[in-house]
Amino acid sequence: MLEAKNIKVGYEGRLQTQKTDLIFQPGMIYSVIGKNGCGKSGLLKCMAGLHRSKSGTVLLDGKDVFMMPSAELFSRIGY
Repeated sequence: MLEAKNIKVGYEGRLQTQKTDLIFQPGMIYSVIGKNGCGKSGLLKCMAGLHRSKSGTVLLDGKDVFMMPSAELFSRIGY
């Protein structure tokens, strides 16, 4: 399970998402939709461990993605 708890994502001093909570269950297909520039790509990059959030945590099976060794994380997540 991939889970985001209270994450905020932004670039260059601009906040794009605020206090977002998400849970992605294994075996399900999800879609992230929204206007241009609203933070869809930033949110997905954050959840894949490629971009740090301004606050909150991203967990993969209960482990913080930013504390996991890169090899372990990238063998389990595709972006």
